[in-house]
Amino acid sequence: MQRRVYLTTVAAALGLAGCSGTESESTPNSTGTSTETDDANPNVVEPTQTARTDLTSTAPQITALSLAPDWDRPGDTKSEAVSSATVGDDIQIAYQYRAFAHSKSVNLERRIAVYDGSDEQVSDDTSTINRSVTRSGYSTWETAEVFGTSGWDPGEYRAEVTVRDTTSGETDTASMTFQLEE
Repeated sequence: MQRRVYLTTVAAALGLAGCSGTESESTPNSTGTSTETDDANPNVVEPTQTARTDLTSTAPQITALSLAPDWDRPGDTKSEAVSSATVGDDIQIAYQYRAFAHSKSVNLERRIAVYDGSDEQVSDDTSTINRSVTRSGYSTWETAEVFGTSGWDPGEYRAEVTVRDTTSGETDTASMTFQLEE
């Protein structure tokens, strides 16, 4: 009898583990570079998420990506998103991501590459992120990186963000397009 109660409790907990108030609050796992736009701001790219089939995965998850020249604090990836900038101005590629803390530590490598309309790389920025946190598990962060556009031609550009968990080796990538105008 005790075993039956235990199994019922575990099954109920597992059944509810993926439930939440909204779809974006579920336990997502990015599918790569497939993207959708945010309903509130069409200039925000939110990578398409699918339910995890591997519940042991600790892959990072890019949850929003935008061109946000006035990014200053968390929330600005969505609220300050625009579709274009002026050639010669500095731009900020902003992104929000979820990362898993292994033993209260988050260790990531982040890469942002920018490509022109001919798919030629025009800029690249790589950094290492190491954070101590108060608990293990997923946490969400948001940041932006500045890129100078002096010498770039007007036209369409693509920014690609890759976040890799250096502990698990798992990676997520998302991309977005934007315009540079004269």
